[in-house]
This record gives sequence, C-alpha cells and structure tokens, in this order.
Amino acid sequence: MARLIVVMLAMVCALVVPASAFPVLGSGTGYVYLPNAQVVAAHTGEVTAAYVHTNGENDLSGLADGGFICKGNSYSLGARIGLAEGKAELGIGVQRVNKSYGDATIYSIAGKYKFYDNSKAGLSSALGVGYSNRSTDMTLTVFGGTLKEELPNTTSVYLTVDKTWPENASGVSGVVTIGANYTNFSSTRQVASTGTVGVPGGFPIDADGNVESQGFVRPLVGVKVSKQDWDFLAEYTPAMSKGGLHYQDKLWSAAVRKAVKPNLILTAGLTTFNLPFASSDTGYFLSAAYAFGK
Repeated sequence: MARLIVVMLAMVCALVVPASAFPVLGSGTGYVYLPNAQVVAAHTGEVTAAYVHTNGENDLSGLADGGFICKGNSYSLGARIGLAEGKAELGIGVQRVNKSYGDATIYSIAGKYKFYDNSKAGLSSALGVGYSNRSTDMTLTVFGGTLKEELPNTTSVYLTVDKTWPENASGVSGVVTIGANYTNFSSTRQVASTGTVGVPGGFPIDADGNVESQGFVRPLVGVKVSKQDWDFLAEYTPAMSKGGLHYQDKLWSAAVRKAVKPNLILTAGLTTFNLPFASSDTGYFLSAAYAFGK
C-alpha cells in the first residue's frame, strides 16, 4: 500500500535532491545531486529520466572473504512541481540500481521552500527536507556462507544560500551555492547465514550484523556558469563516515547541461554517486528532463 501511495504521488509531485540523500537527478533547479536555493516556477513542473554508471568498492567487504567491486547501472525517474506562487516545490523519485550481487530500489520524496529572495542583491535562501526508502535484494559471499545486505533509509534537512551574478557583456551569468545538510541514516541489519559476522575494528557494526543509526552534518557547495542555452555545473559535499564505514562517500559531480528545446533539457557528466556503505570512484551519468506548464 505504501508503494502504491508513492507511485500515485509521483504523478503530481516533483523532484528535489538534497545532498546525496536523493539519487534521482535534477535539472531545472539544483545542480546534479545537491540543491540550490532556487525553486520551480508556480504551476510549472518537470519530469526527469536518468542513467547513472556507478563505480567503487563495497565497504562491507570487510565482513566477507575479499573485496567486492561496487559498480553497476542505475535507472531513475522523477517529477516535480512548483507551488506557493513560486516559493516552493515538491518532488518524488524512484531509482533502480543493479549490481553484480543484487539490486536495490529507492523511493524518494522531498520538498523545498525559498524563504528569502533579494533579486537586487542577487541573494536567496531555501530550506529543504526529504526522505528515501531503500528496498534491497543483495547477497555477498562470506566466510562459510552468505551475508544478506540491507541498506539504510535516510532523512535529510538542509539550508542553502545562493549568490547570483547577472549576465555580463559576454553573455555569461553564474550562481554559487553554499549550505549545510543534516542526514540521518537508519539502523540496518546485515544477516549472515553463519549467525555472526567478523567485524573490523572500529566499524559501527556488532557481531549480529547490526549497523548503528548515525546522523551527520556536512557542508555543500555548488557552482553553475551559464551562457545562452548552456550550463556548466560542479558540486561537492564531504563523506559521511564512521569507523572506516562510509554511510555515504564524498559526492562530487561535474556536468554540462543544454536546453535543446524550450521544454527539453539534456545533462551529461561525471559523478562519484554510489549506494551507502560503498567507497566511490568516478562514474558517469546522462539525463533528460521535460518541462511542462510553460
């Protein structure tokens, strides 16, 4: 029933992506994964589809016989809509992640409210909140048996501040975003067929495979430089880790975005996005967004 409600909401809501907690790409507002202080215009919205190739290594390899490469393919759909006379947006997304040792499905819902906007000074600020639920079917081969992996659900709250520079004589404009994000990761259970797991020193995991719930506060920064129908994007936020376990590794993306039609936006770039409990290497992504109501 809960998943049915999520699917129904996807028809009327929209995507916001606060600080790596939401793995469906944005386009018209925000950068790639990190948010800015802009919102979708009132009574308009956007539908986005994306492909992401992830690279890295599963940190839970420490509980198993050897290293597990954490690379795979990810497909996502999202939508968002502007509300409150252009001061807010709501969003929802779903992502399917395929790895060599199993799959994960991620449902996300979020909202963002612009509470300050001074166009004369080029300053604006927004608050956002969101939730992601991860359903997994992943199994690692461990000492004498298997380890069934569970991924955490996440709740995220963030504050962002934008500084916008107007178009200069060369037709170039820009936005710089700084902010802070709090993300809480729910507790999870890694179930071993042997009953217990060998835990490396310092890992926040007990012998029964229970991973502690953790909350992290991290800064975020993003930059967008625009010229005509082109945007050049970059973003970064540090890793969220404890005792050698990455609840989420550092996240950066660098991308180019092109408005090929007034209502069609294409984006391509590099990113270190990966699932929780993974050390990330650089991957790549492609996305297309269709705007409506304009």
